[in-house]
Amino acid sequence: MAERGMVREVIEKMEFFSGLDGRLLDKVARAGHVRSHRQGEAIVRAGEVGLGMYGILSGRVKVEREVDGVPRQVAELGPQQFFAEIAIIDDKPRSATVIATEDTECLLLTRDSFLTLARKYPELTLRLAKVLALRLRATQAELANYQHSSAHPAPAASAGLPAGAPDSGSGNGFASGKRRVQQSLLETFQQLYFMRAMVRFSVAVVGCPVEAFSASTIACERVDETKVFLLPAAGRPVLDLGAIGRGAFTLHVFTPGHRNPLQFGPIPIQRGDRFKLRLKAGSVTLRKMDETGQEACPTYPGNR
Repeated sequence: MAERGMVREVIEKMEFFSGLDGRLLDKVARAGHVRSHRQGEAIVRAGEVGLGMYGILSGRVKVEREVDGVPRQVAELGPQQFFAEIAIIDDKPRSATVIATEDTECLLLTRDSFLTLARKYPELTLRLAKVLALRLRATQAELANYQHSSAHPAPAASAGLPAGAPDSGSGNGFASGKRRVQQSLLETFQQLYFMRAMVRFSVAVVGCPVEAFSASTIACERVDETKVFLLPAAGRPVLDLGAIGRGAFTLHVFTPGHRNPLQFGPIPIQRGDRFKLRLKAGSVTLRKMDETGQEACPTYPGNR
């Protein structure tokens, strides 16, 4: 069985954990359970509730889905890759079966272990939201290709998604894809707040075309043109926003005690427009700045 030192080295190279603080990676390595699986063994079974996410330490697996009642391989994964991350926030039955194609060792990070770590290291929640949104975007692209070619294999990128994940067919192409990516981020944070994984932190999800900055930022992630900022719930954090183009932007703010975000916009903007978001003791205000840098009225209303 893999030693903890080797486990730490492997997870550091996984996309999910890459770039995170070394102390956090040490804690992930200790919190995870190393599991050995023989060739041909099912690690995850379709129809069963997932325990958590798996990172492959050694060996290989295949992902199978039923297509017209016939099991069909949709992906093959190897060392430093991960799967079933949706199980962290979704306790619905899995829609795919994952089978070891050779003797394989995985690190299982259970839902409870992840949430325990996330309450102290909330950057994990940002990473989870980003990964799920990117999975969705990749799945949409694969499904679009599949629809144009009957000979194309079923989409591989969907291995981590739950049953009922959106298809790529409806909507207006790129714009529709951006909306779905942002919606995936919002749904992930809604579930994390419901699970009380974010009791000491606020999250601001900013849609294009604006950039944002806060001296209070704990961590941030960017997914396409959507920016996600992790801010402390205590104190008086301020987020400065500046328009980098003409159009409209949206802002969703999650705060402890509320599963649903406070939504601002779409707000029409011109290039160079500036706004200031203030959070204080559970209250959230957004105001436009005038040419002198002062906060102008009125305050933009937000909707839960």
